[in-house]
Amino acid sequence: MSRVSGKEGLVIIAAILLLNVVFFAPMFSSPHSIGKSDWPAHQFLYEVARQSLLVYRQIPLWNPYYCGGNVMLANPDCPALSPFILLFAFFPTSLGLKIIVLLHAAFGMLGMYLLSREHGLNMRASILSASVFVLNGAYILHLGVGHIPILHVSWLPFALFFFMKCLKKQPLSGRSWKTALFAGLSALSLVLMLFEGGIEVFIFSCVLLFLFGFLQAIKKKEISALMCLALVFLMVAVFGAVKLIPIYELSLTDPHPAMFTDSVAPMTLYDMFLGKDQSAGRNAPYQKQGWWEYGAYIGHLAFLLFLIGLFANFRKQWHLALLCVFFLFMFMGDTAPLNVWRLSQLLPGFSSLQTPARVRVVFLLIAGLLCGHGLSVIERMTVRKGEKKRLLSAVFSWFVVAMVLCSIFMVNRRIIGSG
Repeated sequence: MSRVSGKEGLVIIAAILLLNVVFFAPMFSSPHSIGKSDWPAHQFLYEVARQSLLVYRQIPLWNPYYCGGNVMLANPDCPALSPFILLFAFFPTSLGLKIIVLLHAAFGMLGMYLLSREHGLNMRASILSASVFVLNGAYILHLGVGHIPILHVSWLPFALFFFMKCLKKQPLSGRSWKTALFAGLSALSLVLMLFEGGIEVFIFSCVLLFLFGFLQAIKKKEISALMCLALVFLMVAVFGAVKLIPIYELSLTDPHPAMFTDSVAPMTLYDMFLGKDQSAGRNAPYQKQGWWEYGAYIGHLAFLLFLIGLFANFRKQWHLALLCVFFLFMFMGDTAPLNVWRLSQLLPGFSSLQTPARVRVVFLLIAGLLCGHGLSVIERMTVRKGEKKRLLSAVFSWFVVAMVLCSIFMVNRRIIGSG
């Protein structure tokens, strides 16, 4: 673990805000315009929530503006419990929603930075990990076609970060209140996804947290990791009950099983992560749906760092490698050597999901961490005794981070501009 000082924290927050403002600037070229594809549908839900909460001062249990009336709070995509609804008291819905997207990207990068530092990465490697996680093609492509709920995966790094903090406290010691505090913050990070309408990423994130905690218990050979895990999910059930119970009741009265299941063809993987054409309308010859469901550009250099982090640091980070393989198989669906997606259909909530490729937003969090570990491996190989040589090593690392950012900016920022 590397502690984040107050001065470093302020610098990082300022850098993250600046980076995201520059990256998402094309989205604000027409601040009051409405995005394409699914954007109007989700903006409609935000507007209904705004009317109910801020105009009529009512809890949005019912949506009277949709098909003669329909459920609102029980709608899995409903963002009515999001604290960001308060922004609409100051901004119109069209502009407020874009500010929400920008803030989520910034929070996602901050959470990933903290998580990377908790994994022992330095500032340079942590910035690299945060950039790969938030600015990758999957995140941006879903934004480009208005898949707002997918963007709430931004809270996942916080859930893992606070869970790791929870693991450091002994649940049965005199400081058990700190265990409860960090477990509660981890649970709230997951529940926030649910409250904002990100039911898919909530389900995927719960799977990741469960597996992460289970592997930590094996790695540390401590049962306390499982106790922390149970405490987190108990709090998720309690804090999220106001949303989970209506969704569960709706699923019983009006179930929506998946009409088909898509898969990611192995031939698509290269274009997903390394192909320069990431436009939402590009051809996806081996797939059933549009490219927005598959694209995940990170660039060749980031992919090389990912491979270095995966293999060169395997003895210390084997649990990340296993998670990486698991979620790779999961988002590939039926074409994976082990069909994890079919097995997952036995879990609650998965039977209504039909696009395993969306799991790649969780896979990219693990990939981002491994990219950071890859850069750390290179730094350890190049660093030499002497202040001047250490400075040269740091300059080289910053150059690598800048090259990865330039590659991501050149490819993925165009998606926002075209949207």
